[in-house]
Amino acid sequence: MGWSPVANLRRALLDNKCDLYTFMTTMTNCNGGGQCGTCAVVVENDAFGPRNDWEDGKLKGKPGSARLACQTVIAGNSATVVLQPQ
Repeated sequence: MGWSPVANLRRALLDNKCDLYTFMTTMTNCNGGGQCGTCAVVVENDAFGPRNDWEDGKLKGKPGSARLACQTVIAGNSATVVLQPQ
C-alpha cells in the first residue's frame, strides 16, 4: 500500500479499500472518533507510533500489538496489519 510516512492508519486503510470493518460495524462505527473500538487491529511490527492513553483504556487486557486504527499513527514505511482480529 502507498501512504505517507506520517498518516492515520484508519484513513490509510479505508483509502486503500481494505476491509477494516465487518458488515455490521460498517454501519455502527464511530467514524474514527475512538469511541467504539470497532476498528481494532493487530500490528506486527514497529512502523507505528506508541499506543496512547485512550487506546490503553479501550484495549485494556489486550496485548500491546492491539491498536485502534483511528488512533494509530503510521510512523514507518513498512507495516503489517491484521484486520478484524479475533
